[in-house]
Amino acid sequence: MSGKRGCICIFNDSEIERRKTAMYVKWITLQVNDMEASKNFYGQFLGLKEQREFSPAPGKTICFLGDDRGMQIELICDDQAKGEAHPSAANIGVCTDHYDDMYQKSKECGILLSEPMVMGGNLHCFFVSDPDGTKLQIIQNE
Repeated sequence: MSGKRGCICIFNDSEIERRKTAMYVKWITLQVNDMEASKNFYGQFLGLKEQREFSPAPGKTICFLGDDRGMQIELICDDQAKGEAHPSAANIGVCTDHYDDMYQKSKECGILLSEPMVMGGNLHCFFVSDPDGTKLQIIQNE
């Protein structure tokens, strides 16, 4: 791959099949303004546990939070970029067995962005916002 935008690598079928079984998303990185508020949100609302926190440079803190199944969120707070955290146009989809409880908690916490809806026929979901405005789509586990 040349690295140019729009360039597509073409793999044969066996290479594609091999990659499907050998790849998964390890973590999602979010730039945050307030590390403690973000750790509290992802810890208390999603139940993620802090796995490690470190400072690779003065004024910069990185914290990984995750669950027992391997889902991880990397939070990066940079004192020099304070106020520059921008919520992504994308959202993070989280499947849960505790859909109704999470809906009630999101209402109580004032983070609910939408009432529950049905999308695509049978996908039950609602949207919430983290402290920096990143949208999370909470999806009822089937």
